[in-house]
Amino acid sequence: MTVCFGEYLHTRLKKVFRGVPKELSLNADQLYSSGLALKNGDNGRNMREAFKKFTKAADRGHALARGELAECYLRGRGCERNLAKAAELGNSEAALAMGAKMKKEGNESEYVRYMWMASDLGEKKATSQLVDIYRSGKMVEKDTGEAYRLWMDAHVQFQKYKPGLEWGINQDTKTLFIRGEGRIG
Repeated sequence: MTVCFGEYLHTRLKKVFRGVPKELSLNADQLYSSGLALKNGDNGRNMREAFKKFTKAADRGHALARGELAECYLRGRGCERNLAKAAELGNSEAALAMGAKMKKEGNESEYVRYMWMASDLGEKKATSQLVDIYRSGKMVEKDTGEAYRLWMDAHVQFQKYKPGLEWGINQDTKTLFIRGEGRIG
C-alpha cells in the first residue's frame, strides 16, 4: 500500500487545525463563565479578577465577554474608568459620553467620530445630532443627502435581540424590520 506523504500531511494538519478554534472557543466560554461567576459573587465577588477573565475571553473573540469588558470600563469595575475603551468595545452610552466630552473640548472631528460610533450602535440621539451636523455643514461638509439618509435611519433604529440578530420598527409606517443571521425563539 502506497500512501502519498502530501495526503498524509494534509489529513493530519486538517485534524490539528480543526481542533484549535474549538479549543479557543471553549476556553473563551470558560473564561467568560468564570468571569460572570466572579462578577455576580457566586463564590465571593471579585471585580478585578472578573475584569481579567473578561479581557482574556474578549481577546479570544468572545462577543459577550467583550460587552462585559466594555461595561467594566464604563463603570470602572475592576479597572480604572475609561470611556474611550468602553466606546471602542461597542458601548453606545460610552460613545455618547465621549462625543459630549469631545464637543465640550472643541475637538469637532472626534465629536463626529464618536457620534457615528454611537449612531452605529443604535443611539437615536446620536443619529439626530448627525442629521443636524450634516444639514448645517458646521463640522463637516454640508450634505443634505446624508442628512436625509440619517433622518430616515433615525426612524428605524435597530435594537440588539440576540448575538447576530437585530430588530427595529419604523414608527411612521409601523413596519417591523429584522436583520441578521440566527434563529428567533
